[in-house]
Amino acid sequence: MPKEIKKRGRRAEKKRKEERGAADELEQNANYVPITGQTAAAEEEEAEAAYYGDGAQHPNDDSQFYGLLTDEEAEYFRGADEVLESNSFADAAERGLFIANVYREADGKELKIASSQGCSRLLEKLVLLSTPAQLKKLWRVFTGHFLNLVQHRFASHCCEVLFERSVVVASREMDPAYVPDGGLTEKEAETAGDEVFASMESLFLYMLNELEPSIIPLLSHTFASHPLRALLLILSGQPVSSSTSQSLVQSRKKKNISITTDFAPPEAREAGAAIAVPDSFTEAVERIVAAVGAGLDVEEIRAMAVHPIGSPTLQVLLQLEMRKSRNERKRSGGGEEVTLLGKLAGISAGGDGGEEGEEEGEEGKRPSSFFSNLLYDPVGSHLAEKIMSYAPKREFKKLYKAHFRTRMGSLARNETAGFVVVRVLEKLGKDVMKEAIGEILKEVGGMIERGQVAVIKTLIDVCGKQEVDTTEIAKAISDAYNCTPEQLIPKMLSLTPTDLTPPPPPNPDDTKEPPKPKRDPKQRHGSLLAQSMLQHPGPLHTLITTSLTSQSSSTLTALSQHPQASHIIQAFLLSPHSSAPDRRRLLNQLRGAWGSLATHPAGSHIVDAAWTATAPPLANYKQAVAEELVKAEREIRESFFGRNVWRNWALDRYKTRRSEWFGLAREAAAAAAAPSSSSLASGVGAMRIGGGGGPGAATAQGGGQKQQQGERKKTAIELLALIQPYLYGFISTGDSGAGPGKLITEPLPPHELTAVFDLDLPAAEGRGEEGLLAVVKKVLRYSVNTWSPGFMDKLYASTDPVGVVSELVLAVLNTNVHVYQVSPALTIIEKATTVRLANLMGFNSPNAGGMTLPGGSASNSTSMVVARNSLFPDTQTKGNGAYRFVVFTSAHGHYSVEKAAILCGFGSEAVWTVPVDKQGRMIVSDLEALVIKAKEEGFTPFYVNAGAGTTVLGSFDPFEEIGDVCRRHGLWFHVDGSWGGSVAFSENQKWRLKGVERADSMTMNPHKMLGVPMTCSFLLTNDRRKFWGATMARAGYLFHETEEDGEDEIYDLAQMTMGCGRRGDSLKMAFGWIYYGKDGYQERIDHAFEMAAYFANVLKRKTYFHLVSENPPPCLQVCFYYTPEGVLFDNAKKNTTTTRAIAAKLVAKGFMIDYSPDPTYGEFFRAVVNSRTTKETIDALEEEAPWTNEANQMRRLW
Repeated sequence: MPKEIKKRGRRAEKKRKEERGAADELEQNANYVPITGQTAAAEEEEAEAAYYGDGAQHPNDDSQFYGLLTDEEAEYFRGADEVLESNSFADAAERGLFIANVYREADGKELKIASSQGCSRLLEKLVLLSTPAQLKKLWRVFTGHFLNLVQHRFASHCCEVLFERSVVVASREMDPAYVPDGGLTEKEAETAGDEVFASMESLFLYMLNELEPSIIPLLSHTFASHPLRALLLILSGQPVSSSTSQSLVQSRKKKNISITTDFAPPEAREAGAAIAVPDSFTEAVERIVAAVGAGLDVEEIRAMAVHPIGSPTLQVLLQLEMRKSRNERKRSGGGEEVTLLGKLAGISAGGDGGEEGEEEGEEGKRPSSFFSNLLYDPVGSHLAEKIMSYAPKREFKKLYKAHFRTRMGSLARNETAGFVVVRVLEKLGKDVMKEAIGEILKEVGGMIERGQVAVIKTLIDVCGKQEVDTTEIAKAISDAYNCTPEQLIPKMLSLTPTDLTPPPPPNPDDTKEPPKPKRDPKQRHGSLLAQSMLQHPGPLHTLITTSLTSQSSSTLTALSQHPQASHIIQAFLLSPHSSAPDRRRLLNQLRGAWGSLATHPAGSHIVDAAWTATAPPLANYKQAVAEELVKAEREIRESFFGRNVWRNWALDRYKTRRSEWFGLAREAAAAAAAPSSSSLASGVGAMRIGGGGGPGAATAQGGGQKQQQGERKKTAIELLALIQPYLYGFISTGDSGAGPGKLITEPLPPHELTAVFDLDLPAAEGRGEEGLLAVVKKVLRYSVNTWSPGFMDKLYASTDPVGVVSELVLAVLNTNVHVYQVSPALTIIEKATTVRLANLMGFNSPNAGGMTLPGGSASNSTSMVVARNSLFPDTQTKGNGAYRFVVFTSAHGHYSVEKAAILCGFGSEAVWTVPVDKQGRMIVSDLEALVIKAKEEGFTPFYVNAGAGTTVLGSFDPFEEIGDVCRRHGLWFHVDGSWGGSVAFSENQKWRLKGVERADSMTMNPHKMLGVPMTCSFLLTNDRRKFWGATMARAGYLFHETEEDGEDEIYDLAQMTMGCGRRGDSLKMAFGWIYYGKDGYQERIDHAFEMAAYFANVLKRKTYFHLVSENPPPCLQVCFYYTPEGVLFDNAKKNTTTTRAIAAKLVAKGFMIDYSPDPTYGEFFRAVVNSRTTKETIDALEEEAPWTNEANQMRRLW
């Protein structure tokens, strides 16, 4: 452990002062005075005592003394501080002039001000409001003194603010065209002949050169550690002012500087946000992390891990180290065993970590035992939390296996280690969650008895996110409290009768304020646990609901006025899982108390929540509550909280314009009908701040905007609020499952549906909201609900919530991704997404990438055009000419290949189909024989289309062997992976794509297997330059790229396609990938394949089904015949008639399944499972479907 830099304290300083005598007075006004000339010992001692406030002895780390301000100077700067605090400036110019004058007065005294107790806060404010030129001047003064300043108790705060403020300028200077307010560009400054220009990046690097040699002692320095933590975060581009970072950087005793930035430079307003930083900053951070890792041995790192000051610094270093990829960490640190995490936790690149990855011997066991002990240390546990929060997936699994897997229960029971368990639970996957639940449930009783419920709350939240059954958790909680329902809430909050007794009214003769009630942490934690239980439907929600509705009216009113219990009632009223009967019972119990609750600090929020809770079918209760509030008008208007309630409930309108009030109530009901994961939090948060959830707030937000832009925004909000309940209802209907009573669509023949819609598009004035809503209702009613798990008809199903958001964003952007000029963000997203997808497929050349197209057919057609123009360039200008082109595709290939041949002018006869084997895979020997035959007959074969997941059976062709044939004969090898290409996201299924990297191009449709919104199709390649060369056309009015831009980087993406109009479909893929991650998509794919295998096994066990597919199926289609007598009929017509009749009847049962032809036996069922398919869905299909009845009817007809 590095030793802190310490010097002797008061006595030694007093002795030195006596020896120096009065000679130091001559140096008082110098900007820099060596420590031997110090004259301010007494004042510094007083400042130290004031800073700490504890009267204890603290180390004096000031190695240099910069002199003291005179009384007049100190008085001026204190006055300037007060002026800045008051912010009484007319405009930005006046404030800027004042700051410039203060800087003028401070010229030559900056170091004195920074190290002054009374004036250093002024310098912090000045830094926050300075222009880039003023900041750079301050940097030039501080340069050469940073090592001393960061170790000073007051100047260190100035350095911290200077770093955070200046990094924004450094980021902006990365743009060559950046011009600071009132400044010159970099080029102009260099040629202006003025003082030497230095970029902010250079100033940072000069400072780092000064600090880096002493970086290790600074890690645990009392004062320097704080600006050092901030500097590390800043250099990595992370915000320091975020709640997560702030706790690491700032001391609890630090007083934050608050200023109004209305007139501040733009950079000041951007401070605190994550920003881009120069590459040199990233390199500097890596250098510092590597230096610390190499400079500290295991013992020193262990000592720092439990050091009160060094541990937060180590947390920052580990956070930055763990953000890098494993390969980057190994490159920068020489291997995992010398990284900070490797030294601290004892995990290496080769083993599983912990005891299992170590060799025998005391030295090998110490890292593991140390990390286990770290979990129980009051300081070290914070570091363990950070490690488990930021550890990469591989290291997290090692640590979990070594230190948590078998000890989750005992760790959760411990008061300190429980916080680390919370972080572990937040990152655990669903596959190991059940095991962790079993361990923790054993200790629930003890945790509840001691009031340690944070782990239980987190366990409930994580189970809700991962859709894990919480029945056992609810039972454990109920058994732990072991009480009647009405006693549950009081026991959870440790409430006594005194807590529920209202305080006596204040004595008017008593001038003393009544003492504030002490806050009990157990009550707060119990309230948070109950609120969390209310957010999850099922037994957890039922426990709290039963307890609330079992309370007497007086007890419930007292709970509503309790600071912590009121949150539970408010959460119950706002929870989407609270049923109308339960809400009705609670509202009845509070009848007669609404007036008193409205004037209470806690109860007023219950009244606000009642506005939302009284939506239909409880609308009559809304008026009843309003009547009670109006009767108590005088008391409500005299109360601050009551006036908020009066405004939120729009009671002035209720009294004078009741019809408008009812209209507001209906609008609020429509908005409240939209379920949202954040609705509860946003509702409670908004009301707690003092704003209302009622109509008054909404009216205030929407009023006074007469400009066209404002009207469009207002109309968009109104229309979305109008249709949202119906959209969410459509989704929730699909979420309710499949089976009897779960209608998937309301089928009508075309002529009847045409009559139902009767669109009658208006020739003149539109029909407004009413007409729009009527059509929306019809569209939703008569459309197939693909959100239903019973939809197994096509190679796609519903999208997901992220997909809905992405479609909304694209609709708002409404731009064409054809030239970079009008779609810069979407262009960059498409290029990055296509490169990443191409890499997944095994296309790893520097020019790998692709483009989006409107569907798999368009991608396949484009690949054929690119193939022809690449292999025969003259066709791009002269057409097909004398060439007799031939293309080859599997007999089970998609019909888009034939259409593409027609579009290219080859004709459908140019498509030669290759026979397939029993598994539906292309027979490679037949392919080569057909190629040879085509050549012998004078044709020009040039293109082979193979299938990755064929449309009917889902087969994957032998890509490696097909690639060999294409290379031997110079053919373009294309893989149609529209359906099966997405298996590349699964490490367990991607073997099906073996050899696909040999293809020249590949189609992949994420809107099928991944659930990305329709349509989203990619055409991928190992060399995207071929796309540009084969489809490029000159259009100077549109494409403005120059010759210097080159072919490697094309940003006008329409140059790579056959069309001009291009939607930003890659955004949908990118949004889903960012939100769910590759692991999330892998879970979807693996689950779907598991369900396909389960479906096939279910059918195989039944004698009245005949499987057409392999078992397990090669993809997600399960193909089968219904054979009521256990034998497949040789009569194709009979099989087809049976299949079609049953498929039609399945719709009424809540299922939709397609069918496909077979030339020998007729049509068979083709059911397509997806990531939402469950075993319950499959069992319901097998049990509830009208198999037997329809079969009997068919036999009678035969």
